[in-house]
Amino acid sequence: MRMEAKNSQVKASPVDAQFRVVTEHEAAARLSLGRRTLQDLRLTGEGPPYVKLGARRVGYCISDLQIWAESRRVTSTADQKARA
Repeated sequence: MRMEAKNSQVKASPVDAQFRVVTEHEAAARLSLGRRTLQDLRLTGEGPPYVKLGARRVGYCISDLQIWAESRRVTSTADQKARA
C-alpha cells in the first residue's frame, strides 16, 4: 500500500525565490555570458558575488546577479569610459 503525505511540498515565498542559488551554467545563461567568461570575471573580482558550494563548485544568488547586471547599466559610451 502506498502512502502519500499531504502538504509534503513546501512552497517558497517570493522573497525566498530571490535568494535561490543557481549553478554557474544557469548564472551565465541568465547574464547572456559564456561560462568561461563568468569564471574569468570571478577570478579577477569583476563578476557578481558567488557562493562557494564545495571545493570545486560555486553558485550564484539570483538577487546578486540582478544587482550586478544593474550596476553595469550605461546610457552612453561616455559612461563606459568613466567605469574603465
